[in-house]
Amino acid sequence: MSYEHHPLSYGQRALWFLQKLAPGSAAYNVPFSARVRAPLDAGAVRRAFQALADRHPALRTTYPMVGGAGGAPVQEVHERLEIDFGEIDAAAWGEEELRRGVAAEVHRPFDLERGPVLRLRLFRQGPEDHVLLLVMHHIAVDFLSLVILLEDLRTLLPAALAGEKPVLPLPERRYTDFVHWQVGMLQGPEGERQWEHWRGALSGELPRLELPTDRPRPRIQSFRGGVQPFSLEERTAAPLAALAREEGTTLFTVLLAALKVLLHRVTGQVDLVVGSTLPGRPGPDYDGVVGYFVNTVLLRGDLSGDPPFRQFLAREARVVSAALEHQHLPFPVLVERLAPERDLGVSPLYQVLFAFYQGEEERVLRMVTGDRDGRFQLGSLELEPFPVERRTAMMDLTLNAVSAAGTVRFALEYDADLFDASTVEGLAEHFQRLLLGIVEDPYRRLSDLDTAALLRQSLALGGEKGAAGEERADTRRALLEQQKMRRRQGR
Repeated sequence: MSYEHHPLSYGQRALWFLQKLAPGSAAYNVPFSARVRAPLDAGAVRRAFQALADRHPALRTTYPMVGGAGGAPVQEVHERLEIDFGEIDAAAWGEEELRRGVAAEVHRPFDLERGPVLRLRLFRQGPEDHVLLLVMHHIAVDFLSLVILLEDLRTLLPAALAGEKPVLPLPERRYTDFVHWQVGMLQGPEGERQWEHWRGALSGELPRLELPTDRPRPRIQSFRGGVQPFSLEERTAAPLAALAREEGTTLFTVLLAALKVLLHRVTGQVDLVVGSTLPGRPGPDYDGVVGYFVNTVLLRGDLSGDPPFRQFLAREARVVSAALEHQHLPFPVLVERLAPERDLGVSPLYQVLFAFYQGEEERVLRMVTGDRDGRFQLGSLELEPFPVERRTAMMDLTLNAVSAAGTVRFALEYDADLFDASTVEGLAEHFQRLLLGIVEDPYRRLSDLDTAALLRQSLALGGEKGAAGEERADTRRALLEQQKMRRRQGR
């Protein structure tokens, strides 16, 4: 079978070596699972997804090492590669057994060198009850790629079920075009311009975020994780969006600023770095291309001087604007040039990640996170969310925010080696309290939005249960009421 060899992008190289270091890890698996309560022809489902792989080269690419011991991994783009498809009879399974079976497939690692990097499973519980599971490795797709694939399936799956062969226009570009663009950009004046910005923005000693943890940090990251969902009602989300408009910025920036205030409260640090993911696509001709484009940028926060929140928000707006203008310097290149002291127990340069989704991405993420309202239509087929237990975490904390229908839904992922679920629940509670304080009065100084002592007390007591824990919770609520009374009297 014929194939082409191409270099890997910088982001792909990093993922490839991380997978080599931990070949049994599923930390970079990207799953999409849905329940379909309708008749499904397994053969038609397979044909539709094979058509996806035939259409998008990234789904029929493997990543072997060439050149022996001194060689390097390459992208081996196959002219055709059969997808890994399996139909599983789950008619006798209960709901819990079904969820365990789906989770086992989600967390099964990929062999990047042999491929394929796409796995499709159809769990059949009855003639009109199925769970459809798609798992891909991150080296081949980013989140926007998943959105593109589902959009293609709107045409391909109904056509396959009807026995038809639709014709979809091919994307203008291929992912390998992006790889060559990236190399050229880095070698030219634009690459130097991007590097000069980040060298200045991240100059001096970069702070490591010293989060208070429930357990000592292990010597090597295991990537065991959990997730804490929570949400903002429209009465809180709408004023935050209005504040963003008044300041000429975005809801992303308002939430980022609030997250940094929370981290400041927990750590006492006034100089801190939060990572964030940006699309990384160099132009609109890449909008329909499937591949790993997403890039991480470092957003350094200056909370010195205890400014009013609106003043701090203006600082953050400038930071975010500059990051967007210089978002194409690959994060692995930044790590290489900054050369931080390496520690296998912690992510280099940043320990907390913030990701924000809206628009078409929002609808897909609501499916991925199991939002009950997050249904997705493929022709006459309705896909219902079928959430799978989250067992991995790449960072100490990752805050995913989804702006949808006037509300904001969050999923706070955490490193389970460091934090108890109750501690993360306390962090989520205090983040919501901070957002409420911002809505009430964005001109308050950061220290007046809440009290650092109260937050630390809550974190320290996060794991306590029973009557004693409830009594302390009552005490914290009373302290909050006293604090509000003092503020009103001081005005």
